[in-house]
Amino acid sequence: MVNKMRIVVQKFGGSSVADNEKRNRVIDRIIECKNRGMNVVVVLSAMGRAPQPYATDSLINLICKDPQKTVCLRDKDLLMSCGEIISCVVLAQMLRDRGHDAVSITGWQAGFITDGDYSEARILHINPERICTELENGKIPIVTGFQGISPDGEITTLGRGGSDTTATALGVALDAEEVEIYTDVDGVMTCNPRVLKDPRTIKELHYLEAGEMSGQGAKVLHKRCIAPAARLNIPLWVKEYSSGKRGTRICQEIEKEAFERRRIVTSVVDIPDMAHIAVDLIDAKDRSLSRLELLRTFEKANISLDLINVVREKLYFIVREEEVMRVVGLCKDFDLPVQIIHGCAKISCVGIGMKGTPGVMAAIQEALASAGVNILHATDSHITISLLIKQRDLRQAVDALADKFSLREKD
Repeated sequence: MVNKMRIVVQKFGGSSVADNEKRNRVIDRIIECKNRGMNVVVVLSAMGRAPQPYATDSLINLICKDPQKTVCLRDKDLLMSCGEIISCVVLAQMLRDRGHDAVSITGWQAGFITDGDYSEARILHINPERICTELENGKIPIVTGFQGISPDGEITTLGRGGSDTTATALGVALDAEEVEIYTDVDGVMTCNPRVLKDPRTIKELHYLEAGEMSGQGAKVLHKRCIAPAARLNIPLWVKEYSSGKRGTRICQEIEKEAFERRRIVTSVVDIPDMAHIAVDLIDAKDRSLSRLELLRTFEKANISLDLINVVREKLYFIVREEEVMRVVGLCKDFDLPVQIIHGCAKISCVGIGMKGTPGVMAAIQEALASAGVNILHATDSHITISLLIKQRDLRQAVDALADKFSLREKD
């Protein structure tokens, strides 16, 4: 019976399958897992990155090179789904050429039923019967990531990076022993390696930490992929596809050693190119109503606000720089004056060890003050403290925090 099989779901990103040499390394990982006695289900992204011809962005450019151009979202999803199909067919044939029976399966053939929200669809349920049948027949299912089908038969996609979510959702549906996310980095890092030159690979992360890091802007995992694995406590691995290194294990229980060493801050995540906006409501007749109407207007315009704060007659928040003019235009419709601070960056200190630990904010402020970094705005939750700083101070800030909380490789 399939439900007694030992199943591993392996997901490979676009850079992992960009050319024949890399695809053969991917096949090595699949065969190694098979040789351990596991039944492997593979999830693939589209091959490579633009300008490679079958990358998702390359496909989008066939109909829309201008990001401001309006296109039919239904047709866009239909087009984007082609990249994963090509990737799966190619890898399935390469596996057969190396003596391993494989079958390519689309998202809808794999039983992914989603809502009808094109480009950001959410999974409603999964019927993995087709995959189970292929496993029973001794085949390796190669499943297209990032895609499904709506109840009325329309092809949908799960949002950029959604192949991670495909993999973890399949892990739950198949009651897999673990899900392995293969990428081009050795695992989840303590800091962005483009900002800090010597970040450490994190050996273990709690689901809550991984979810917070993804939600705060870390690029390693899709922000919606953590919850399915956490639901059934399925270990989730992030590994580099060619090195065979251990990578990062994401799970419910962290080794006691991590807490014995008082790992308070696990990671610092950064988002550059932000702007801080203050909307003055002092002249509004009903400030509460005006604030609500304005927030609803931003929601309808699909403008994402962050670090939202209300102080007396002012509404404060941050947005990406490319959204500033849209925000200003909407505020003008309400005759509300706006103050803008351009050239900002958001940094978030994440760590399950800070929950219930006093003095973390003080330690962060001490580290940044010693580096000459001014904090423009700050918010905190039980395992995350987010700060707004000037972008010119980003490297100094991350350096200081890495030293304060031992986030470098040498530590």
